Amino acid sequence: MRRPLHPAWLVLILMSLLAIMAEQLLPQAATARLLAPFSPPSWQAGWVGWLGSDDLGRSISGLLLIGLRESLLVAVGSLLLALPLGCVLGLLSAFQGTLAQAAERLTMTCQVLPRFFLAILVAAFYGATREGLILVLGLSSWPLVARLVRAETLSLLQRPWLIASRLDGVSPWRLAWRHLLPHALQPLRAAASTVFGAAVMAEAAIGFIGLGDPRYQSLGALLAQAFGLGPLLPWLACSAGGLLLGLILLVQWGLPPTDET
Repeated sequence: MRRPLHPAWLVLILMSLLAIMAEQLLPQAATARLLAPFSPPSWQAGWVGWLGSDDLGRSISGLLLIGLRESLLVAVGSLLLALPLGCVLGLLSAFQGTLAQAAERLTMTCQVLPRFFLAILVAAFYGATREGLILVLGLSSWPLVARLVRAETLSLLQRPWLIASRLDGVSPWRLAWRHLLPHALQPLRAAASTVFGAAVMAEAAIGFIGLGDPRYQSLGALLAQAFGLGPLLPWLACSAGGLLLGLILLVQWGLPPTDET
C-alpha cells in the first residue's frame, strides 16, 4: 500500500515554492526601499510589511524568502554530492582487498576534518562563493554516509542468502548493485537529515561571520544584521532564527531514521 506524503514534506515543498518565487512575490525585496526603516510588522502593507522592514527599509519577508532559497540551494547541493560519494565508498570499504582498505582509510581520514573550519579557509583564501561552499560541505560530509552504508553492508553480508550468492560466484559489483545497495539505503534517511541540517547551519554560520557569498542574501547575514542593531530589530532576529530552526526540524521530522512515518 502506498503511503501518503509526510506532512513535513508538504510544508517543505510550500516553503521551497515560496523561496523560488521570491522575486515574483516581492519584487526588488533585497535591494529596494519598500517601507520606512525599522517599520514593525503590519498586515496593512500586504506581503511586503508582514514582518516589517530592516534599517534600510527593505522588506524582511522578501529577505527571508531569498535567504531561505540560499539555504536550500546549499543544503541540497551538499546532499547531492555527499550521498552518492558516501554510498560508493561505503559499499567499497565493506569488501576485502586493497581498494577497500584504501576507501576505509580515506573515510577515516576525511571524517576528522573540520568542515566549518575548511569552509572558512576556502572562503577567506579563494573567495566567498556559493559554489565553493557547496563543494566544501559536500566533499566533507560524505564520511558519515559512508560509515552508515558500510555498517549496514557488513551486516547484510552475513545473511544466508547473500552468503549463498557469493558462493555461487556472483561478482562483488553485481552483488553490490543488485542486492546490497537497495537494502543499504535505509540508513541514508538518517544520514540525509543530518547532512542537510549541518549544511543549513554551516551556511548560516558562514554568512553570520561575513564570509558568505556577497551576491546572495543569507539567513546568517540577516541574523548578524539583527544582532548588530540589538533591540531595534527584534522581529528580524526572531523570524530569521525561527526560520532556520523550523527548516532543520521539518527535515528531521520528514526523514526519520526508521520506517515509522
